Amino acid sequence: MQTNQRHQKIYLSIAVLLFAGLLTSQIALIVLGLSEWSRIVFLDVTLTVVNLLASLALVFAAWVARRQSSHLFIAWFILALAQLAFTLGDLVWLILEVFLKQEPFPSLADGFYVAYYPLFLIGILLLPAYRLTRMEWAKTTLDLGIVVLAATLSFWNFLLGPLVATTSEEPLLSQMLSMAYPVGDLLLLWAVLVLVYRKPQGQDPLPLLLLAMSAGVQVFTDYLFGYQSLLGTY
Repeated sequence: MQTNQRHQKIYLSIAVLLFAGLLTSQIALIVLGLSEWSRIVFLDVTLTVVNLLASLALVFAAWVARRQSSHLFIAWFILALAQLAFTLGDLVWLILEVFLKQEPFPSLADGFYVAYYPLFLIGILLLPAYRLTRMEWAKTTLDLGIVVLAATLSFWNFLLGPLVATTSEEPLLSQMLSMAYPVGDLLLLWAVLVLVYRKPQGQDPLPLLLLAMSAGVQVFTDYLFGYQSLLGTY
């Protein structure tokens, strides 16, 4: 147990240092006033590397989980596949934007990005959890439904509705992809709520808490990005 806790602290320290380094370097690029192209290249490369490291970390988590149960292994393996899909999207985006000097949207990268959302939700739903009583199940379903309904109305009013209006004259593929990302964020929100409300069975709650926090941050930042893009202020 002490060995596991020590390893856990080491992994967390590495993740925190990686995050701090990425954030500091991005702030430095802005403060130094480097060209927009330099920032694009830096972000495309570093985010691809960071997401690759995240994919490897999830593969490692699945490998560790297989000692406990095949059910747990499958759940973490699908989460690893989700992150790998996102990484492949970043890689394709990097190749198109930096090396081929092409517009990366819409492109093959979007297929990998969009695949990330359902895979992530499936992985979360497959994580072992204690069975709920009928009363607990009804209460949880009601709570989840209220939050998801409120989020859906918010997304429709501030993002999905305006997107439908502004992309109506664009090609069908672009319209579909523009709508797919906000819908994917709703799937991520559902995954966050599942992590928060379900009682994990036979699992350390810390990794699940980190998953919930990371997915929550992604939903929030995706929402801000989409809203600012609509306003032309990003």
